[in-house]
Amino acid sequence: MAQCNEIIKMDDRDTAAYRMRSKVYKANLDFPNAINDISKNILIDKTILIFYLIRGQYYQEFNQHTNAINDFTEHISLNPKNYKAYFDRATSYEAVRAFEDA
Repeated sequence: MAQCNEIIKMDDRDTAAYRMRSKVYKANLDFPNAINDISKNILIDKTILIFYLIRGQYYQEFNQHTNAINDFTEHISLNPKNYKAYFDRATSYEAVRAFEDA
């Protein structure tokens, strides 16, 4: 965590540092901060599709399934061949009891 913070102090647009720090937050079950760091990555570079998938998974684990569905849908719209995103989105649809959408 300390190393990530130092890197971010030197370059507040370093997506690798935010991604790594988000993993540390997640490991500590601090989902709000993990989500915030991945959200910063999306603001820095919207073209890196994995960020939508990661944030969707974080939202899922934090039981924010509507937000997860939005991120998985965004990922699918930009990369329709990623079957995992469809599966993850269906899991969140099931969690909100939208079985037909799942």
